[in-house]
Amino acid sequence: MASLVSPGVTTQLIDESLFIPSVADTVPLFFIATQQNKKQPDGVSTALGTVEHNVVRTVTSLKQSTTLFGVPSFLTSSSGAALHGDSRNEVGLFTLNRFFGLGSVAYVVRANVNLDDEYLSTSAVWTTKTSAAAADLFSLSQAYINAYNLQNGYQPSDASFKTTITNAEFTTFVNQVMAPIFAENTFAKTEFDFYDNNLTPALTTSGFQNISFNGGLVGDTSALPTGLTNDGTRYEATIVVNGTPRLAAFAGNTIQAIDNFVTQLNGTLGSAATATIIGGNLKITSNATGSNSSIAINDSGLFSAITGYAGLQLPVGGVSADTTLEVFANGFNQPATDEYYGLAGIAQLWSTNPGLGATVGHKMEWTPFEAQTTLLNAAADFKATAEFSNKTSLGASDVEKRQTIVTALQAIINGNTEIRSELYEFNLIVCPGFSEVVDDMLTLCQDIGEEAFVIGDVPYTLDPEAAANWAVAPASAASSRRVSRNVAYYYPHGIGSNIDGNDVFVPASAIALRTYAYSDQQSEVWFAPAGVRRGTVTGISRVGYITGTLGQPTTFVDVALNKGQRDALYQYFSNINPIANLPGRGILVFGQKTSQSYASALDRVNVARLIAYIRREARKLGFGFLFEPNDAITRGNFKSAIDGMLSNVMMSRGLVDYISICDTSNNTAARIGANEMYLDIALKPQIAAEFIIIPITVKSQGASLATSS
Repeated sequence: MASLVSPGVTTQLIDESLFIPSVADTVPLFFIATQQNKKQPDGVSTALGTVEHNVVRTVTSLKQSTTLFGVPSFLTSSSGAALHGDSRNEVGLFTLNRFFGLGSVAYVVRANVNLDDEYLSTSAVWTTKTSAAAADLFSLSQAYINAYNLQNGYQPSDASFKTTITNAEFTTFVNQVMAPIFAENTFAKTEFDFYDNNLTPALTTSGFQNISFNGGLVGDTSALPTGLTNDGTRYEATIVVNGTPRLAAFAGNTIQAIDNFVTQLNGTLGSAATATIIGGNLKITSNATGSNSSIAINDSGLFSAITGYAGLQLPVGGVSADTTLEVFANGFNQPATDEYYGLAGIAQLWSTNPGLGATVGHKMEWTPFEAQTTLLNAAADFKATAEFSNKTSLGASDVEKRQTIVTALQAIINGNTEIRSELYEFNLIVCPGFSEVVDDMLTLCQDIGEEAFVIGDVPYTLDPEAAANWAVAPASAASSRRVSRNVAYYYPHGIGSNIDGNDVFVPASAIALRTYAYSDQQSEVWFAPAGVRRGTVTGISRVGYITGTLGQPTTFVDVALNKGQRDALYQYFSNINPIANLPGRGILVFGQKTSQSYASALDRVNVARLIAYIRREARKLGFGFLFEPNDAITRGNFKSAIDGMLSNVMMSRGLVDYISICDTSNNTAARIGANEMYLDIALKPQIAAEFIIIPITVKSQGASLATSS
């Protein structure tokens, strides 16, 4: 503080007007999966958001959303039937677009996965990218040659003037230009097959299966008892060798010692397989080699009855020698047209077969044009192999495709550190259509101090009774449901119109999110986003679930939840919020429970969001008091700021009452000495009326209707 030396007047400023600037009520964080390299609605410009992944985008309008991510794609069969519920449908992007009818800002993070895994699409992208890579290879090779000649002062007339690159240089440059392609999720699994040298076969192996005895079959096996009864009791196992079952059946009194048992077992196996003791365990190995070589044990009480038995280990199949890949240039339903040797194999042929190139000093080398042409030809051949088709697909079925997508979504939810910083203030977390990642979103919620709320999803194919059963099933990876005060589930799902005009199937979380936005627009985040006033569902024409096999044409089944079904969904401990189609009322969100497994004020969405709001506001207010003296003045100012915030919440009907304490009673000398300041808050949240009871009393005509005081 300035001090006066001679008489005069000075002033000082003490700012006790701390407040938190207002922000949008509903700010969701989306984790989405889309097709890669999409076009904007003009069909020409690239949608830049589909080129990147794991980047946090701030999106503020529907126009910006379509510019970044294009029009949401929903698949149909070749006959035009909708593939409702297909994991490759862009339901997250659809939900984002619906939100902008009511909301003004959202954060979006795209997963590193390409939902367009159709062969025609992936092969077209491959052709475009490898053509560009081949052109880069030509330029890189020519630049290297030019630099070499310039550095050594060689002229075209000199015998040592360089015009080609070696095989080693060719391989290095190809790796360099192809690396960005194989870094993409779509082509990452194909890298090995593209480079594989199929001229160098791997060793063939035999199939086998181990029977574990925890390494106990050691020493003199003639002195090791099998432990089987010394009578005529029969012990059996079926051992399938190379697909052919062989019955191993013995009387207990004939196999009292381990060595005798192994000898008799080999007699049963004959020339097809061999049983040996290795490392104290029993191993049965097929005498054949290659991919058809296998052992599969079906134990009916033989091995499990032997002393020390610890279990059957998984069988290991044999492997055939590496072979060339067949090329189907005329289509996979036509005979093979050629063989693909892998780029390493092609390079090896080039350097050993004079018919494939020009000889320079008795060593095969490549001109830039030859290098470019070879890469183009190799890429074209590889594109026509079954390996390319299989490994650019997300999976053989919707279950496999879904798991690939879920893995990519989990990676960005768990691995993105930017979204965990104070740069982004969101109060909802959603990943529409993927109930499997709710636990990952809850982890993120905890990482940011539980300042946001998660909207989860119920699997698409459950009818009302199955959905209620799913909700109370034991927690497991298969059930995908997670219980927390910070997550709510809704049911059923719906049919809505995409921005291209087509009706598409969307998850219940998409319905709930827009309802939250509508409720927040009408009131505050601590009002229940449900009921006639704030739970009205718009943009959804039907509600129901799917029957059929996902990934194929499916049937949408309409559901008008009756009271019994709503009760089953909403009761403890199902805690699924019904989306009801009520006569004369339309479609309404008709519940607001969190999935918390015990009854408290926090088992309601409005209270959970209220607490998340207060957590964030208190943290932001407290930030302004860091590094201030820990004295009565600072504590009083801090309490005043908190009380002002809580008073506003109470006046807006979020709280019934509150109290805050920040004095020497909770800021002891020990806490002050540890550089800590405590401010305790006790709250009485406002509770929403969900159950209205109207007792009706019938009286006789002579009775008084006056109410008693």
